[in-house]
Amino acid sequence: MSASGRWRPSLATGARLAEELNQALAGRRIEKVWRPKVHIVSMKIQGSDRRLLLDGSPSHPHARLASAWPDNPHNPDRETLILRRFLSNARIIAVLLHNERALRFELVSRGESISLFVQLAGRFPNVSLFSEAGDELMRLVSGRPAHDPESPPLPPTESLDAGAAEAFLESFDRFMSKVVRETLMARELTELRREARAFHKRLKRGLTALEKEQARAAKAHEYRRHGELLKTVLHQAKRGMSEVKATDWSSGRSIEVVVPLDPLLGPKENLERLFKRYRKFSNAAEGIDERLLTHMEKEHAAKEILDEVTSPDLKASLLSKEQLADWMDRLELVGWRRPKDRQMKRTPRNDGSTLPYREFRSEDGTLIWLGRSAKHNDKLTLQHARGHDVWLHARDASGSHVILKCDRGSQPSSDALLDAAMLAAWHSKLRGESIIDVMWTPRKNVRKPKGAAAGSVTVSDSKTLSVRDDPARLRRLYSSETKG
Repeated sequence: MSASGRWRPSLATGARLAEELNQALAGRRIEKVWRPKVHIVSMKIQGSDRRLLLDGSPSHPHARLASAWPDNPHNPDRETLILRRFLSNARIIAVLLHNERALRFELVSRGESISLFVQLAGRFPNVSLFSEAGDELMRLVSGRPAHDPESPPLPPTESLDAGAAEAFLESFDRFMSKVVRETLMARELTELRREARAFHKRLKRGLTALEKEQARAAKAHEYRRHGELLKTVLHQAKRGMSEVKATDWSSGRSIEVVVPLDPLLGPKENLERLFKRYRKFSNAAEGIDERLLTHMEKEHAAKEILDEVTSPDLKASLLSKEQLADWMDRLELVGWRRPKDRQMKRTPRNDGSTLPYREFRSEDGTLIWLGRSAKHNDKLTLQHARGHDVWLHARDASGSHVILKCDRGSQPSSDALLDAAMLAAWHSKLRGESIIDVMWTPRKNVRKPKGAAAGSVTVSDSKTLSVRDDPARLRRLYSSETKG
């Protein structure tokens, strides 16, 4: 790949690829067509266990016979329907390198000749379909030229070892799979770095605000002292005065104190103002040290993660999805909110093979199951949990169902119960509150009303456990999660 992060085949590789694809595909029919991503076309080819992938990505445009491919969306979009209209059951006549810039698939569809282009050179990769007369039938990515014949040709420098021992198409598939993975990892890492920097910056601002609040709270006793002294000389204060002198005898000796006044206010209004400020700052002083300490711990944890993801020694090519997920989970534990697009990508597909819960272990080894979504909550509680297991959920708030596994006739340890309650609180709408009430009861006391919405249940004979925000406990729980 180039320094700019883009990969382009050489002229020799493009010619070899066209030749090999022509030998493998000429005479075969396209049986099915999908558009798994906005810039990718996936096609099932007659008599082949591989998929033909056409990729118009700006960073790595290519075509290959792939042994693995992206998942297909449940519902086809407009472009997919157009592609299917022209390509379903079309016969591939030839694959050529066109004008040293694009791969051209010559096809016959419903008795008419059409051409499918994959632009490889230039700044505007795309996948497009043309009639025999040269009329554009569709382009995969809008906003880019359907075909760019004026772009510079492919570079002559070889970018792939075409003389590999294994078959060229298999070698090219392995090579491009690696390029695609590294490109996606680099993008994910760049986005994570941006999010981590912004989140740490917000925590620093919050820390500064709390420190100022702590300094103001320390002045609460001073406002009360001035208010008490102003009472003794209230008859001397007049509107328009900026200060008044009073004598403080609280230490046992006479100390003259200057009480500041607002010249726009009268004596009684100044007195009310001083006591109002006293009440405000004394209320703010309650728990300020604890909140400041908690915020400092979060800022320190976020800084550690930021240092890790921005380390100059970190290479995207060596990263795994698990490592990226671990960083995001750790950021979430200190209050970061995952962007919606990442939440969607991280949500497991409900394809029947994915368990409806995530699995954790308490410190004593007890299994804890956490529902993945509202529908998964129903499956977890009603199908996977047993009657003597403990069911937990944040009280009066939507959130995940949590199951603490228990043997028949036994009671969970207090630590295991607190771990399960912590997960229930964290995975609820109340996340971020200093204290969250979590209800718990044996699973046999939970019922699903007929016709109720996904995740909605009725609970009888429940108890309440109040949990406080505990980042250290959450980190330990997340480190115990069973991956996969």
